[in-house]
Amino acid sequence: MRSVTNLDHLAPAIASGEHEAFAVWMSSAEPILRGSLRSFAAVVDTESVVQESLLRIWHIAARRSQPDGRPNALLRVALKIARNLAIDEARRRKREEPLLSGDPRLPEGFDIGGDPPDLDPQPLPDPLLARTIRACVEKLARRPRIVFTAWLAGAGALPDRDIASGLRMSYDAFRQNLSRARGFLRECLLASGITI
Repeated sequence: MRSVTNLDHLAPAIASGEHEAFAVWMSSAEPILRGSLRSFAAVVDTESVVQESLLRIWHIAARRSQPDGRPNALLRVALKIARNLAIDEARRRKREEPLLSGDPRLPEGFDIGGDPPDLDPQPLPDPLLARTIRACVEKLARRPRIVFTAWLAGAGALPDRDIASGLRMSYDAFRQNLSRARGFLRECLLASGITI
């Protein structure tokens, strides 16, 4: 972190919802986030973790972008979010997919104990709506969920082709998964009584 350019000058613009400022911040922060997850690469889908971390930062920027006297306040929050998401994913996979001999394991001496701090995105004004949206997103199949969260993280500042490339996915596959995600979310919200 010492050698990283201080990105705090972008925080006020990001907190006020400026997509361009977030895109500039994200272009510097993304490689750092990805590098911080290197030890998880054999255990979790780190690309998905990076995209989810960026999405959460976009949602919580207004609450978490206040300087604390140390450089890169928002980046430090993003690193904490990314690590906690990776730990949660490693725990989930360990529960759902029993380890077979030769399967990748957590790095030796790696501690996944303790619960992550509360860094959830800023709640929507209607708690029921927020819960319903989260529940619908969680029901998405894995690839459409990854594509949808990456697309949201792009916040309209990144072209779809760039997002697809970042996910190492063809543009057609990206568009198909995004279309599936949108269709599923629309049906899920309608089934819950929410009209779009």
